[in-house]
Amino acid sequence: MLWEEITQAVNAVGTVKRTVTEVKDKWKNLHSIAKKEFAEFKRETKITGGGRPPKSPSVASKEIIEVLEDTPAFSGLMALRQV
Repeated sequence: MLWEEITQAVNAVGTVKRTVTEVKDKWKNLHSIAKKEFAEFKRETKITGGGRPPKSPSVASKEIIEVLEDTPAFSGLMALRQV
């Protein structure tokens, strides 16, 4: 039910009509990329010794990170301990 509503919202603003499966797959891909960029950014910020600053996550990833950063599905079980 939720994915149908999300798909309707996506299709309302897009020019190409997407299926529920396409929308779900796109979300999974965006979520995966955001997790990867977030983990890489965190890892790089902990490195000592100077050098160039770490590459910041993309704008889309930042949006996802902002919403999901403290969830166990995104940050692992450590997120539960910090809440």
